[in-house]
Amino acid sequence: MSTGGYSTVAAVLNADLDWPDGRTVSRQQIEAWHTRRTANKAGQLPPSAIDKHIEAARTYPVWIFETEDWVLWVLPGVPDRPPALGWVFPTRKLVTQ
Repeated sequence: MSTGGYSTVAAVLNADLDWPDGRTVSRQQIEAWHTRRTANKAGQLPPSAIDKHIEAARTYPVWIFETEDWVLWVLPGVPDRPPALGWVFPTRKLVTQ
């Protein structure tokens, strides 16, 4: 499992999951879900941070998360972006060798 801030979480979600309509998740979306405590379709709140660096330099993340926790959190479905209503259901990408 990897750890990281909002940007790392967004990168992992975009790399590991297929999103409808070819959309991607941004760092800002992860921050919004975290700070607003947005529940997923299953009613679960976003994963809690495993660490917080209050005095972090500007280029270092303040909140540190386990990225796999976020992957598991988005799979049941997350709210669609306004003005659309409803839910977005990503799926895991198939790994081919």
